[in-house]
Amino acid sequence: MGILTGFKTLFRAKQEPEPVPRRKRKRYSESLRQLPPNRVRMQMDTLSKATLAALDPEYSDRSRLLDMYENTVKDSQYIAEHEKAVAFLITEPFDVCPTGTENADKERTGWFQRPWFTHFLSIAMDTEFWGYTLVEFGQQDARGEFLDVSVFPRHHVRPFERQITRYPDDYHGIPYGGHETEYFLLELGTAKELGKLESITVEVIWKTFARSDWSEYNERYGKPFIIYHTDTGDENERDKAFEMAQKYGSELVGVVNTDESLDVIDVASRASAQNYSELAKACDENIAKMMNGQTGTSDVKAWAGSAEVHERVLTEFTKARMKRIQDIINYRLFPFLTAHGYRLEGYEFRFYGLRGKAENTVDNKSLNEPNTVRRNNRNPENHALGFFS
Repeated sequence: MGILTGFKTLFRAKQEPEPVPRRKRKRYSESLRQLPPNRVRMQMDTLSKATLAALDPEYSDRSRLLDMYENTVKDSQYIAEHEKAVAFLITEPFDVCPTGTENADKERTGWFQRPWFTHFLSIAMDTEFWGYTLVEFGQQDARGEFLDVSVFPRHHVRPFERQITRYPDDYHGIPYGGHETEYFLLELGTAKELGKLESITVEVIWKTFARSDWSEYNERYGKPFIIYHTDTGDENERDKAFEMAQKYGSELVGVVNTDESLDVIDVASRASAQNYSELAKACDENIAKMMNGQTGTSDVKAWAGSAEVHERVLTEFTKARMKRIQDIINYRLFPFLTAHGYRLEGYEFRFYGLRGKAENTVDNKSLNEPNTVRRNNRNPENHALGFFS
């Protein structure tokens, strides 16, 4: 009897008086030999070469591109916009309903009010940025519930070949195509998808250079020029004068003899430094637009009318994101969970904000059914999934 057949037979039994602990199956991620992160130069030519290497269908190599992505997601603007997107997503109420209806099934909805599903929502959203993602589900408890979910280490996945490798640099590994459910794996996206991080990385590179040049300019021209006039011809005296001038520049005070003088010349223009600042700001705005469709919700100087427009854009942008994730859940996650014992045949997942009612919005400002919010956000009681009844 195959493992999946055994699971199905067990879960569909009429009753199970005592939960029976499951034998834990080792996940493939536990056998990997992960290496320390690689240092990569964040430059445009490096990104271009890494992109071409990642899209080579015969000898695909995503390692350098993934290294750059891992640097990109540390950018402060990316972090802020990503946290905003996650917050709008995971706080949206949802139901599991019989297909074609809006009658929530409380029991089945409760199966997804778990930490692992909150994490899954974030992972599904990140497919938009990272492209192809292989998800690995963790162990199941005695009732059949999954306890956690994670992204399979990306450096060990070869999407075109659909293989997982023990070492990141291996070109051959264990084929998982056709065995995803058996290996507790779930594919999101396609091998050709590199995600929005490819374009976001461009903005991060430009911003890094702009801020570096801005810092160098300010270091060189940010302080006034100091000219120390002295009529001595002695080299030792000149060296001492130079040291004194440097000291004056740092302490902004100087004492000279009557036959010497000290001139302080302010920088005539700071336009060049402003150019660097504007470039960095433009990069942040482009990142915000790519991630959440607008900039006004992160700009404290936005006036009220503009902010409302930007908020509406964010709402529609988030609804489109939720629609994509809802499709992933219904057409990818539910069949996977059904194969592992969840009784979800004939049911579908529905975000409340995507229902066909005019008053619904993602941010729940005009939500007129507060009980739904309370029901979906409460901590459900500890009970079996209902597989056994």
